Amino acid sequence: MWDTRQDVNQAQKRRPLGITILAILEAIGGTVSVIVGAGTVALSDAVIKILLEYRPDVAAYPSDVIDLAVGIFAWTLIIVGGLSLVNSYGLWKGRSWAWALSLVLAVLGLLSGILALPEGVVSVVLYALILFYLTRPRIRSFFRAEAESPPLAVV
Repeated sequence: MWDTRQDVNQAQKRRPLGITILAILEAIGGTVSVIVGAGTVALSDAVIKILLEYRPDVAAYPSDVIDLAVGIFAWTLIIVGGLSLVNSYGLWKGRSWAWALSLVLAVLGLLSGILALPEGVVSVVLYALILFYLTRPRIRSFFRAEAESPPLAVV
């Protein structure tokens, strides 16, 4: 039988509304990423045809390079989507590793937004707000409580 003290400790602390919203958005984004990535893998020929139609300059590259780029893009979406789903679960449960992963993902999002300026201004503002929010004392303490709880033990 598993010791459920950690689950009891998690249930006793109240999840902040912002964390609930972030967890839900992370789950939605992760699900969409996995679906789009899997669809791109399954329909790669159609994706390449559409890509060549809208971006004729891509036709200058060898078809193997285009196939590889589309495959890397698709599998990246699947992997990032899977990470987002795992992170969503961790945020929902108040796991300290999810807080750390959210910080890393927010910093990466902020950097990609900066590299995409001026079009990335919305990303910069959004990820800066997420970083600010995640570093507030009340939010940090919500995740810190999980790290301080005793480990699970087999009885």
